[in-house]
Formats: sequence, structure tokens, C-alpha cells
Amino acid sequence: MAERLWVLSICDTARDALIEAGDAYLERCRGPFAAARTSLKSAKHKAEDAAAADEGRRLLDKSAGCTRVVLDVSGQMLDSEQFARTVRGWLERGRKVAFLLGGAQGHDRSVIEQADAVISLSPMTLPHRLCYALLAEQLYRAQEIDRGGPYHKARRPI
Repeated sequence: MAERLWVLSICDTARDALIEAGDAYLERCRGPFAAARTSLKSAKHKAEDAAAADEGRRLLDKSAGCTRVVLDVSGQMLDSEQFARTVRGWLERGRKVAFLLGGAQGHDRSVIEQADAVISLSPMTLPHRLCYALLAEQLYRAQEIDRGGPYHKARRPI
């Protein structure tokens, strides 16, 4: 995989408008911001704790050797410019960056403990597919901020 950014998610949903929107943003990411998505099946037929542990183990196994960035409501909130600078910093470490999106039970504690960073897209609980679309858009925006492209409009005071 030539991509440096990788979105690993627990998701059983077939393609829908949100997944397609996220994929379209990732396809626009180029150069050091080249990105791809891999979906892992949920462990929905197990008890909640067992499902989260199984999903967490698979996310950690798949992301071995990567800079692990966990998306969780408990994480640090960044604005788009901060996110772009942070992603650039991760890329400069020379390793792939894996963004980990958990399943319906959220992340097992082991995933958060083994993360290099934990970020939050919102303090609200959001559907998994929407989180993916938001993350993909922000990765594209980070690329555009980094290259000085016209896509990102800087915040202006009201």
C-alpha cells in the first residue's frame, strides 16, 4: 500500500452515500497525504465487552507498525489548521498513520492505551459512517491547508 494515511474501521455497512462521500475525499488525497480505507467486520454476535475486545485486537493487529490515531469522544479536539499541522507532524515521523474507528461499542480500553494520539471529531455521539465521512473530508482539507490550496477558507472573526 503506497498510501501513508490509512483509515481502519469496524463497519458492516454496505456502501451508502456517507461511505461513498468519504471514499471520494480519500481519492482526492495525493502525495504524502495519499489515503485509503479498510473496513473490518464487527463482532456484533458477541457480548458487548467481548465484541469490543475482539474488534480492538483486530484494529491493533492491522495497525501494527503505524502511528495509531484513535477517534474517540474522549480525545483532543482540534480545529482544521491544528489537525493539518498535526497530521503533517505524524507524516514526518516516516511511518504510516492509521486512524482507528471503533464499532458500535466504541473502542476497547486496550486500543486507547496503545494509541499514539486520541482525537475527537465532536463531543456528540455520531454514527460510524458519518465519522468516516467527516474524517475523510478533514484529511483532504489538511492536504489542502498543507499545500496552500484554495479549498480551505481560513476562519474569519464574526
